[in-house]
Amino acid sequence: IGMIFAPYEMFGTTAMDIKESSPYDFTFIVTCSQGDEGSLPTARGFEVLSYEAMVTRFERGTAEKLADEFIRLLTEIKGAE
Repeated sequence: IGMIFAPYEMFGTTAMDIKESSPYDFTFIVTCSQGDEGSLPTARGFEVLSYEAMVTRFERGTAEKLADEFIRLLTEIKGAE
């Protein structure tokens, strides 16, 4: 089981991308943990100018970068087992 705790609300597509690429059979993602940094819109969210994109403090592309980093960390931890 892999678990991720993130202090922001991530879009479902970002969570699904992480789960699909995770080396674990089950990956749980807990958002808004350890505080609430607001929404983390995807690049697509910025394209359609969603509400989340209008109020976020994150820049375009951050969701994808963080997803890649979570996948890298999950893979690294799985390899260390």
